[in-house]
Amino acid sequence: MILGFNSNNMKLFGTIAILAIFLSPHERECTITNKGLNNIIVDSSLLKDVKDDFGAMSSAKEWQNSVELEIFGNYRFSKTSENQGIIFYAERKKGKKIINDIVLTEGCPCKTKDGIRIGSTYGDLSKVLGQPYFNNDKRKPSRLYEPNMYLKQEKGGLSLQITYNNFYFTMSSTDTTEAKINRIRIL
Repeated sequence: MILGFNSNNMKLFGTIAILAIFLSPHERECTITNKGLNNIIVDSSLLKDVKDDFGAMSSAKEWQNSVELEIFGNYRFSKTSENQGIIFYAERKKGKKIINDIVLTEGCPCKTKDGIRIGSTYGDLSKVLGQPYFNNDKRKPSRLYEPNMYLKQEKGGLSLQITYNNFYFTMSSTDTTEAKINRIRIL
């Protein structure tokens, strides 16, 4: 039987069309993996690959000094989606823009397989990773592959940082009873 255009089929078609317009591929499913975000892998994926998974995003290029002299350094490229709370950063390596950092902020619906996302509490994170070891010297990891916690001075004051493998979780407060994740970096 060939589908005709009756009212039920038109309603179904209209619903599918509306969902296709309003839901980008990113909003349908976005998973934080231990190496990146969806199919985007840190230190492997190209910046141009972001469009396939996350659609069109704004682009920028910024000069990064390697030392105090401005003549040495390189460009850092980025693709940003403000409404999705995602920034992909890349540097040119062997002529290609390779993603080396992903930052997730407010509005990002992405989550890990364990449900950790922007807005998750310190308690949620501790249940998944274990109790972080306090180490105020972030340059010297306390133990390999265990969560480390330290205080970091930022523009708005002190923030609580928790590192685990290649993740940096920034908490909204230094008080662990009320702290929530407000930024996730994947390096």
